[in-house]
Amino acid sequence: MLNKIQIDQLVGRITGAIPDSLMPTATAAKQNLNTIMHTAIANLDLVTRDEFDAQVAVLQHTRMRLESLEQQINELEQLIHRPDS
Repeated sequence: MLNKIQIDQLVGRITGAIPDSLMPTATAAKQNLNTIMHTAIANLDLVTRDEFDAQVAVLQHTRMRLESLEQQINELEQLIHRPDS
């Protein structure tokens, strides 16, 4: 996820591409672009890498538990349906 410094750097690169003849407009554009980018990124509802990794670990644990329970169910079904010897 982009932090404030990265967003400011990106805005600086974009506004740095504005020709000198438009510099008075560039200041206003930089402020507007900065606000727009912060708002847009905040609205994306992104998660950090740590949060993502934590959810992956939970999912892996859940998947392993599910497979274990499925195996137990299969074993119990085999016991129930086994013909008497």
